[in-house]
Amino acid sequence: MTPELAAAIEQEAAREGISVRAWIANAAQRLARSDPARRGSELTAITYDTGALLAAERHVARMLARHATCLEDGIAPVVPVGVLAEAWRGGAMQAGLAWLLDGCQVETLDEQRARAVGVLAGVSSMFDVVDVSVVEAAIRHRAVIVTSNHAGIEQIVRAAGVELGVEQV
Repeated sequence: MTPELAAAIEQEAAREGISVRAWIANAAQRLARSDPARRGSELTAITYDTGALLAAERHVARMLARHATCLEDGIAPVVPVGVLAEAWRGGAMQAGLAWLLDGCQVETLDEQRARAVGVLAGVSSMFDVVDVSVVEAAIRHRAVIVTSNHAGIEQIVRAAGVELGVEQV
């Protein structure tokens, strides 16, 4: 965990007057209660879009709790390679993002996946191939999507005719 990430969690815990361990446990419980995709069954897969990565980089408490829960549950969130390209700029300012990515599965875009993304882009009339690749990955993994672009992702999910959880970060 980076010093910046630890400081952000410590600050939130101090604000609530509890220990860091208790804050992480409470955040995970709040997240489980508030996330319809987790009710009634255990989450088995999750896909991050660019907004999720940027939220982690900004130390957004909800995103840090979501990621901590995934790691505690043994889930390696999926990050399509285009998402990484949109978020990554390098340098010390992205230490928190680098920490987050260490626990993720970054997926490449091979020819087969590129064709599937192209078909889904056409069906959904959404031509941001990074957003479409997030949905394509989530479909393959039957994953909840964590996004800052809820409306756009939902449009692609609806066009695909599948049911996936979409969580706003």
